[in-house]
Amino acid sequence: MAKRRLGLSYLLVASAALLLSGCATVYKPLGWVISSYSKDEVVPYALAHPDAEVSICGTGEGLTQFVGSFGRVIKDPNYTLFYTELLTGFCAESRAYESHLRYLRASHQNQTTIARDELMLAQRWHAIAAERRVRAVNFMTARYGDIGGDTCPNLFKDEDEITYLLGLVTALQAVRSDLLSGAQVGVRRDLAARTMRSSQCLDNEKWWGVPQAIRSTVWAFVPGTLPKNQNLWQNYQGADAIAKKHDALFPVVLHVLGADNHGNEDEVRRALRTAGEIQRNIASGNHKFPAMYQLVNAISHDQLRYMADAIWMEQKGHRSPPKSLGEFPDEAKRAPADIDGLL
Repeated sequence: MAKRRLGLSYLLVASAALLLSGCATVYKPLGWVISSYSKDEVVPYALAHPDAEVSICGTGEGLTQFVGSFGRVIKDPNYTLFYTELLTGFCAESRAYESHLRYLRASHQNQTTIARDELMLAQRWHAIAAERRVRAVNFMTARYGDIGGDTCPNLFKDEDEITYLLGLVTALQAVRSDLLSGAQVGVRRDLAARTMRSSQCLDNEKWWGVPQAIRSTVWAFVPGTLPKNQNLWQNYQGADAIAKKHDALFPVVLHVLGADNHGNEDEVRRALRTAGEIQRNIASGNHKFPAMYQLVNAISHDQLRYMADAIWMEQKGHRSPPKSLGEFPDEAKRAPADIDGLL
């Protein structure tokens, strides 16, 4: 009993000394704990979460400043901050997409003043997305080195490889977001070109055809980068074929973005049809996409659905019907749902 009282006395003395020494003593160990917990638990949990809205506008916006604040007392938690900024970038982009859909609807109804206002709002959100994505890329390169270097970074684990892969795509998206904003941020265009070399550091089959889709997207975005012996659309379709084997929507998103940038509606529709096939297989429960990366597919699905919504909104004045990914208003196989009785 005496030993227990003695041990308790030491604990009380130590606790009192810690409290009397001031809060600064607590911050550093707490910072390391929060940083490690976020890296080891929060990031994997978010990546496995199937609800994109909760993650991009919940986890991303909720944790960025909290985790980032510990950079004042410990070495910057670059790994976690890359993910939180990546998610906030998608959140801003989703708001830009919503504004753009409202712009299309107002244009369809000849409401020119509203349409112009929504277009300006969409550009503002694209600028915010570009800024956030540039920050995310900076956090990624602080951990793994500059994009487009002569050597590949040390990617020891799958978690490093998926992070690097997402970082390369984020760099492409930063350039695109800035373009859609009207170049408000001034993201350097060579950032996209540099991802092409770094994409060679990742196994194309292992990562669902995304590295091949990255290279195709650089060729689609940056004039003069397409090699003479390469066919842009065949390369995209090759990436899509690998994506279908893995039930991965991520490479198909890049295909749609590249085709949209070229104004190639046939390729946009081809990619969306592929996405529809993949999504139906996912819905059947027989999909092969890794459960630990569900968020990647969930965000990809939302981006593809937006591209489909834009086509429907422009032609019909409303979004795409439920479960219609890969179908189009001028060739739809099902009649729109009758909602008159619900109004």
